[in-house]
Amino acid sequence: MDPIDWGIGVAIASGSIGSIVMATLILRAALARWVKPSRNAPSHQLEEMRAGLNRLTDEVAELHERLDFAERVLARQRDLARLREQA
Repeated sequence: MDPIDWGIGVAIASGSIGSIVMATLILRAALARWVKPSRNAPSHQLEEMRAGLNRLTDEVAELHERLDFAERVLARQRDLARLREQA
């Protein structure tokens, strides 16, 4: 594999993973800032927060699956391009 391809792959993967991690941290911080639970918070409030956090977790998992798919598609295109060049 060409070193440039490795560099591009690493840059895409690290940038994407970094973006997902940063988005998760920002969303968690925003949620914690907007909704500050107290020890005496009503249970419905806590359930709403848990549901919101679960939705965010699901969205991050979906983004991760999409990233994996995109990386596979890009790798396949690079492989096909190399095969065409060699032919």
